[in-house]
Amino acid sequence: MTNLLKAVARVHRDFKHPALVEQFFGTREINISVYQDEATIKALPVAEIEFRDFGKDRPRIVDYAAKWHTDSFEYKNTVRVIPAVMDKDTAKRLRAATLAAWQTMGCRDYARVDFRLDEAGNFVILEINPNPDISPDSGFAAALTTSRIPYQKFVSTMCENAGSRLNLRTPAQPPGSPKAKKAQPKKRLPKGPKPLIRYTEASDREGILAFMRETGFFHEGEIEVANEVLEDAIAKGSKGHYQSFTLLADGKPVGWVCCGHTPCTKGTYDIYWIGVSPHTQGCGYGRALLEHVEKLIHKLKGRVIIIETSGRPLYDATRGFYLKTGYNEAARIPDFYDQSDARVIYAKAL
Repeated sequence: MTNLLKAVARVHRDFKHPALVEQFFGTREINISVYQDEATIKALPVAEIEFRDFGKDRPRIVDYAAKWHTDSFEYKNTVRVIPAVMDKDTAKRLRAATLAAWQTMGCRDYARVDFRLDEAGNFVILEINPNPDISPDSGFAAALTTSRIPYQKFVSTMCENAGSRLNLRTPAQPPGSPKAKKAQPKKRLPKGPKPLIRYTEASDREGILAFMRETGFFHEGEIEVANEVLEDAIAKGSKGHYQSFTLLADGKPVGWVCCGHTPCTKGTYDIYWIGVSPHTQGCGYGRALLEHVEKLIHKLKGRVIIIETSGRPLYDATRGFYLKTGYNEAARIPDFYDQSDARVIYAKAL
């Protein structure tokens, strides 16, 4: 305690500022980078900073010397390992905590969550960094490489995310001109097995709820509502109010959409839920689900489709996705879900 008080006094004396004291926890330094591509949030592989030859007396922390003093023992002996060597259960819990932290803090585009981990598998979050180093030689770039995401693709996606928030559009060009051909949006083709979309079955429910949790967009209360909707949709099938569809890839549920006729209207339909597994990012499954229910609603003589979402920064890419797929912002109700959390309503005429 005496040494601690002396250290605090030194901070007060030298920096004229309050001292921040943290409890030392664990022996392993872990970090997980997060990458957002449109509405898909993906926790990248678990990374670990190994403390090599530190012995028993040297504290296993990434201090100032480890970061900046290139000739120091700490700098030379703190080595990044990605993916980290650990059991699957611990990695899964760390990734789930990462997505929960992302959602809680309302992050967007990219971030990094730092952990301390002990030998028993217990962990604490040290920091949620919404603007980590993303230079080509950074840990974030290494996580992209391990995930086989080209650095150029990452930069391009960040620009697209920003453009979606600003509702940017490519200026129209004369038909047949080189610029017009270049300006045509490229269709994102599925990279995995060809998907199958069918009415939701009882065997799909747990898989759907699992990947909806993994997206990091929904709190547990919302997941409970989704469960109730699924139970009603499964019980009543095509004759029920909730028209629920599952997208299957390789026989497993990786996408879900649910729509229904809006009561007391003629030809207006709501899309209540739409979600895609974070592990199938970039496959165009969200667009495929949207197009599937749009065709159904058209057959049912629907005139207008309504989608509602949050106005929080976490949902920037979600709103951008709706704009890209032909929906227009029809209304915005400030402070609807909570303070500074607007209800944003999108509409599309068929």
